[in-house]
Amino acid sequence: MGMKFTEDQQRVIDLRNCNILVSAAAGSGKTAVLVERIVELVSGSGCDSARAVDIDRLLIVTFTNAAAAQMRERITKALSDRVEAEPDNEHIKKQLMLIHNAKIMTIHSFCLYLIKNHFNDIGLDPDFRTADEGEIRLLKQEVLSELLEEQFALGRQEFTDCVEYFAYDGREKWLEELIERLYTFSGSYPFPEKWLRQHRMDYHVETFEELVKTEWFAGMMQEISALLQECKEQEKAALKVCEEPDGPYFYAVALEQDQELLAGLEQELASVVQTASEPEQSVASAEMDSSVAKDAFEALAARVQGISYARMAPKKDDSVSAEKRELVKAMRERVKSLLGTLSEKYFVSGPKQWLAECRQADAALCELVDLALLFGERLTEKKREMLFPLIKERAIAWSVAWVEASEIDATDILSARMKAMQMAIDGLSVTSDMALIDGNRDKGHSAAISTAHRCIVGGDGKSASIAAASVLAKVSRDHYVTEVLDKTYPQYQFARHKGYGTKLHYEMLDKYGPCPEHRRSFLKKWEAKR
Repeated sequence: MGMKFTEDQQRVIDLRNCNILVSAAAGSGKTAVLVERIVELVSGSGCDSARAVDIDRLLIVTFTNAAAAQMRERITKALSDRVEAEPDNEHIKKQLMLIHNAKIMTIHSFCLYLIKNHFNDIGLDPDFRTADEGEIRLLKQEVLSELLEEQFALGRQEFTDCVEYFAYDGREKWLEELIERLYTFSGSYPFPEKWLRQHRMDYHVETFEELVKTEWFAGMMQEISALLQECKEQEKAALKVCEEPDGPYFYAVALEQDQELLAGLEQELASVVQTASEPEQSVASAEMDSSVAKDAFEALAARVQGISYARMAPKKDDSVSAEKRELVKAMRERVKSLLGTLSEKYFVSGPKQWLAECRQADAALCELVDLALLFGERLTEKKREMLFPLIKERAIAWSVAWVEASEIDATDILSARMKAMQMAIDGLSVTSDMALIDGNRDKGHSAAISTAHRCIVGGDGKSASIAAASVLAKVSRDHYVTEVLDKTYPQYQFARHKGYGTKLHYEMLDKYGPCPEHRRSFLKKWEAKR
């Protein structure tokens, strides 16, 4: 017997010739609906018989490889069931043969498939390969180990406090996992570093008034609202069963009292949400006990913690269905369980405890975000270091050139860049017919690119040649800073900050002043910070 779909689910299965966006809760049958829709599209059933498509003409994208494998398995089973029901349908039999070539994969796998099959159209070496998951995992572990070892050696108090907060009892592995998970999660946003920095101060609150205006508090209120809504739906459904001819009508009184209880909770929740949306008031920490937000939240907490349920009538009536009696009981127990979760998850401690925990977590979270950012930098750096010798080995020709800091100060940074680019082009072992320039500028006040060229905005994301050139330039620069400048001027610790405008670099400048390698344009930033 096939699965019985709801009216909305059947609409999703049957809808054609338009874009569809389906949003539903976890466990609501989205995958089953998608499988049925795919099978209907390829099986030639009903009104679609003339427009039936082959399964290998569809693109089915999942989030993970495991989900892709499960989707392929479920579609195969559904097609097999159709073959058993329609043994003479040659089209469905054909789909069972084509399923092995169907594009059921993650978006990464599909992009890789496109590149591998069209490398000639984008001028890519057909011998290219991407790092597999095992290589990336080992690389991340290596970078994490080196990063934490370095931080332990530095002995900074911020790092020590972070370790004690997130990896108490000597379980540094937990901290490694947190850093990696935070870094990976941030990658789901268009600008990961920006997202991390935006949330670095999420727990930096001084009063409860500030706390209720945080993004995570708003998210918590939404979760509570959704939970109360589910409780209301359970109670409504239970009452509907009670109203049926053979329903347990004598349970209705208790269920109606439950609805009143839920209405009271929603009213208190609305008060908290309203105080969170009002303009921020100036409330000193010492005055927190009288804050409006705190009073509203404590009223909600008191109502949740003081929940008591009316006793369901023990009346016996032979006309009442025993099955429906048990169904109503189970639905009410579900409501009790949800409200119990609400109390345990959100209302065990009060506003004072929350503020204390936020203050304790604030510094630890800031350090954790900084570690995730640093991990991302080190991981990218490690990848560049691995690519550096490969690019030099496989490139038809390569060249690196630079100009001195004194020349940059004497002209301007753009002219110096153009001069260095032309020097690199001239230094190639082959003659260049066309140069690809990253960006939209090809000349400065005193220098310009003389070779035939084309400017490409965001070139390192569009051209493999520009991307490879940027790796050579970046790694060569870092090698010069760490291997030459660090040895010449060890007091500045160039090997650690690599000459960038970091806190450590500015601290060394404060202590020792500038050296001959410091550009005046860079020193302006340092002087501004002073």
